[in-house]
Formats: sequence, structure tokens, C-alpha cells
Amino acid sequence: MNKKLFTDIFLGFVLFSIIVGSYIYSKNHSTYSPLQTSYSTTKGDKNFKELLTTKYTLLYFGFLTCPEACPTTLNKIKASFSELSPEEKSNFQLIFTGLDPERDTLLKIKTYLEYFNPEFVGVFVPQTQLEPLTANFGIVFKKVFQDNSNLSYTIDHSTDILVLDQSGKIIQTLHHELPKTAYVSELKKLIINK
Repeated sequence: MNKKLFTDIFLGFVLFSIIVGSYIYSKNHSTYSPLQTSYSTTKGDKNFKELLTTKYTLLYFGFLTCPEACPTTLNKIKASFSELSPEEKSNFQLIFTGLDPERDTLLKIKTYLEYFNPEFVGVFVPQTQLEPLTANFGIVFKKVFQDNSNLSYTIDHSTDILVLDQSGKIIQTLHHELPKTAYVSELKKLIINK
């Protein structure tokens, strides 16, 4: 009888430990939600959900020393926005999310974006949050070291623009190689197909 009582108490303790341990683990390892995570932005500390203030958001990931894709794409978006009427343009915003937190501070991102359009929103993401954020949006990037460069490294990255609705769902991808006329056409289609 004592042996059975001891076994029952022991098994009860093990079961209790598993339940408590599972609860603690699940509290500490909750599912990552980029829309609810707060980031430093050019509009203050906000999560992505708070930034989605227009009907559509163009989300672009890049870095400030990018030699071609980033400035070309931002220039095309700037030019595309200028082709829209004020009413059409009010449906859109651009969020630029930095991929190089080692070099690109929020202030540098803000200054860089003001060159293209002072209304563009910049987001600084710490290194520890960058990988899960980019994975959530299907963005790939990789630091590539360069021996014969003053910068010592560059970043290879996805260059497409993600079009998000107000819930944060990706509804379209705009390829960065498209000409400005195609960007304007796609943006106008989104407005018509609301």
C-alpha cells in the first residue's frame, strides 16, 4: 500500500510538473507577431499595425548604402506617387524597413527617406528582431563581406515591394524591375478594385 501511494504521489508530481512547465514555456515562447511588435519608426515607437494607416501600404526592405536597387526603387515610388491625384495618393504610404542595423540608425534612415519623400515612413529594427520580421514577410537577405571595399560588407536582399492591406496581409508584390508606368498602373488598379 505504501509503495502504491508513493507511486501515485510521484506520478501526480510528474504530471503537475509537466503541466506547469508547459504553461511557463508557452508564456515565454509565444508566437511572434510582427504586427504587434513595437519598433522605432520615424513616427515614434509603433508596431506595424499602428503604422497601417492608409488603405494600402507599400513595404520595402533595404539598406542605406545599397548602390542600386534601393535608391532606384524609392525614386520610382516617389515618381509614381507624383503621377497620382491627391485623392488617389491618400490610399497609399511607403514604409521602408532597414536591413542594416549596424550602420543604419533611425536618424540616418529618416534623413535618407526625406531625400525621396518626407512622407515615407522609416522603421529601424534591431538585429535580434530582424530575422523573424523578414521571415514573416518572406524577405530574404544576407550580409556579404567584401575584401576590396571601404564598406567591408554589403547586403544581398529581396528587392520587391510588398503591398499590404490595412490588416497587414500581403495582397500583391511589385517587382522592382518594373518601369514607373507599370507601378502607376498597378496602384490605380488597386484603387479601382477596392
